[in-house]
Amino acid sequence: MAMALEPQSPKKSLKTHVLTFLQGIAIGSANAIPGVSGGTLALVFGIYEQLISSIKALANKAFWQALVKLKLADAFKIVNGGFLSILILGALLALLSLARGLEWGFKTYPIYILSFFFGLILASVLPVSRYIKNWRPRTLIAFALGTLTGFILVGLSPTHLPNTWPFLFFSGAIAASAMIVPGISGAFILVLLGNYEYILGAVNQRDFGAITIVGLGAVVGLLSLSQLLSWLFKRYHDTTLALLAGFMLGSLRKIWPWKTGGFESTETPANIWPQLSINGSLNSDALLSILLIIIGGGLVLLLDYVGKKSSTQNS
Repeated sequence: MAMALEPQSPKKSLKTHVLTFLQGIAIGSANAIPGVSGGTLALVFGIYEQLISSIKALANKAFWQALVKLKLADAFKIVNGGFLSILILGALLALLSLARGLEWGFKTYPIYILSFFFGLILASVLPVSRYIKNWRPRTLIAFALGTLTGFILVGLSPTHLPNTWPFLFFSGAIAASAMIVPGISGAFILVLLGNYEYILGAVNQRDFGAITIVGLGAVVGLLSLSQLLSWLFKRYHDTTLALLAGFMLGSLRKIWPWKTGGFESTETPANIWPQLSINGSLNSDALLSILLIIIGGGLVLLLDYVGKKSSTQNS
């Protein structure tokens, strides 16, 4: 999935940067919603291994040596800075500008938002699985284990940690690690830790003290996990990808749109089937939710088709 960098024409380079920026916005938006994984979207976009490799390079000795010697161009190149900086810029823009709207939309129309992402993630398993070159018994076991682990993890009940700086740092580290694991939502981890609303409120209120502490924890978490994932991809590519695809599939338990309780309930709400009719009449809310599932899934399959067609033409 990771591709070697090639010289690009200015026109192609601009198109690539714009696409990367839009992908960053999508990933940042997804990470703000509990149950939705930005890592999943990175896999869908075909940039996951490139992202992991770029994050890992931030801990590279050569990067820091170049930075200390003020060889900024060399440091920028080591971490694939063009790709990484544009992606992060898009994600930050989404988090800072869309957080309030997402907070409102998620609380006001949770079923509609979850329906769209449910369809998106369900359909994403297909294109992601194509990156697995050989489906062997070990790969199938990893996929089943990932599915089971994801299913169990997203069913855990929330706890409540104090919003002190050490715990905010810890929350940032754990949530950021989850952000780059497909199927595991960083925002959902914050829900489990009991400080999702606090941190989202800090972003909306521009509480830069809390944001900085969470951000520092996020950097530590990202750098630590990226090292492990990069190592796994190099040695166990198909097995690792199958495990991550399983996480995606298992996580669908959390974002199933129809539940017995609120999404922020202190008790784990149970999934239920949608009520298609009320008093003999069609339930328009349920039908719209199903339509959004189809739209979300169709969008992924369309993007996958366009991506395959583009790759075929360029090869």
